[in-house]
Amino acid sequence: MKAHEAPSRASYRLRSGDIVTAVSGASTGTTKQATALITEDEDGAICSNGLAVLRRFEGIDPLFLLCFMRTEPFLRQVRRLMTGHAIPAISLDDLGGVLIPVPLAEHQHRIANAVRGVHVLREQIVRATELIVRDVETMIPCDLKPTGA
Repeated sequence: MKAHEAPSRASYRLRSGDIVTAVSGASTGTTKQATALITEDEDGAICSNGLAVLRRFEGIDPLFLLCFMRTEPFLRQVRRLMTGHAIPAISLDDLGGVLIPVPLAEHQHRIANAVRGVHVLREQIVRATELIVRDVETMIPCDLKPTGA
């Protein structure tokens, strides 16, 4: 969709290397909170103001931060700062005040490298699954395949 066609809540242009995290909704502050690293595939995409966009990291490895944002100490702080009952949310200012431990660079890089490895494995799994599905589809008799609508 073109930017001018996007709804008004679609307010942030994403860049490769950004981290996005949910700031509203029932999952925010839980282990199911949406948090992701933006890859080159998503570069230039636009996201909703239901997400916070984090960029320009100083003194902290983005992949370490991504991993920290999955921990109970991070999520506990988010829960404590949330307001609202029907649609709980944390303000961007409050999210900016969440305390983040900054370990030595070598420890951050060790975690970041492990996260990189997990992302590579995930991509391999997705590709392998696609190949398996294609293989299964070749086994389906033609009379079971949709003929179009």
